Amino acid sequence: MFYWALSLLPLSILYFIMEGFMSFGLLFHKKQLISGAVNRMRPVFPDHSDKWLELSAINSFRHSSWFAAEFLKDLSPFVSHDKTDAIVTNPCLLSDAIKTGSPIVCFISHSYNFEHILSQLHRFGQAEYCFIYQPVRALPLLDSVIRWKRERSAPNIKLFPSDDALGLTRYILSRSKMPDSLPLVIGVVGDVIGSGGAPTVDFLNGNRPMVVGVEKIGRKIKAQFFYISTHSIRRGCCKYSIIRIPQDSKDEYHFTRRFYHLLERDIMAYPADWLLWN
Repeated sequence: MFYWALSLLPLSILYFIMEGFMSFGLLFHKKQLISGAVNRMRPVFPDHSDKWLELSAINSFRHSSWFAAEFLKDLSPFVSHDKTDAIVTNPCLLSDAIKTGSPIVCFISHSYNFEHILSQLHRFGQAEYCFIYQPVRALPLLDSVIRWKRERSAPNIKLFPSDDALGLTRYILSRSKMPDSLPLVIGVVGDVIGSGGAPTVDFLNGNRPMVVGVEKIGRKIKAQFFYISTHSIRRGCCKYSIIRIPQDSKDEYHFTRRFYHLLERDIMAYPADWLLWN
């Protein structure tokens, strides 16, 4: 009830409150919080000074406070993402692909409010959006709230936990028997690393296992592959860049590998946007 009451406040006030919490936390726990973020950033940015890493970590916490404010605001029954600023480059790439009716797979960098991303995607055309998300298994109540928020952020959205690839596959197969169904767009957010034994990729100065299940499904249904880059310009405003990932018959996991390279490029360019430092 307390959080729902907070969500009724104007977003500008929520930004102020959450930035205040962030400042309070950094004031009394700066060494612990900043040093932890810097230690996670140092292997990725070995050539940067400690001062640069600390500043990037502080900016990352500020960005996370905006994210938290928007998360709270999404709990309000009166929230409207249509009033949130968004700049989209190359929107025709995705809208034209949707018009063809062929399936689409969108890899998305998780550096902004996921609900806002969902609300923007439906503007590219009528389609059915199936999103794979990382569930919060340790906090089932929070996970159910997050799922509810995301399902109401835009029409024609279905959510599948990342550990329910079988459920997604079954749903896709059932859709193939419906001739009048809308074009299918499968979205996956890049905030998880694959498990041991999976194919690997050079990512953030390390050899990391990839999550390749989405590419396997996409190839099976002959989908087009895209990457959606997200960059937080200021509070309440995000820039989205649509990038088509071309086919490469020589690499079995070309689309996923290319996604990780594009995601790494974004993290290097805008380290404060990346939510996983803190």
